[in-house]
Amino acid sequence: MSEREPSFQPYEEFRSVVRAEWTDLNEHFNSVRYLDVFRDAFVQFLGTADLSVRTHPGGGTMFQGEAHVRYERELLVGAPILVRSWLVAADAKRLHHFHEMFHAEAGFRAATAEYLHLHITLETRRVGPMPADDAVGRRIVLAPPAGAPSQGSD
Repeated sequence: MSEREPSFQPYEEFRSVVRAEWTDLNEHFNSVRYLDVFRDAFVQFLGTADLSVRTHPGGGTMFQGEAHVRYERELLVGAPILVRSWLVAADAKRLHHFHEMFHAEAGFRAATAEYLHLHITLETRRVGPMPADDAVGRRIVLAPPAGAPSQGSD
């Protein structure tokens, strides 16, 4: 995979608020719900590149291959959330992305998530490249969104 230089500007910012039903017995944001918010941020992030985790032309889709979540500080009911997302690297088969979750008013970082998504060819159910004639695949791999760091060589 062609690694990219880290970007100091996120592609997208996702906002939400910790809801009462998202809390656990300790009355703070439940660890499972962090994953839901990171997923929602990722879906919004993909939308900026006109890409989706749903099946797209050419019979492929994106599967989550790996995830790493770090919980740093607790969030309580009513806390405003800000998630910033970066595309770390991409090629025809993979998207490596990183997200930071902040308390939107106090400014502290509450959690991070790093993911590797794989392009799956549904006919074979195996990792495969996005079709060359797939405009969405070309856009994310060959021409990342404006503001993306330049792609290095393999």
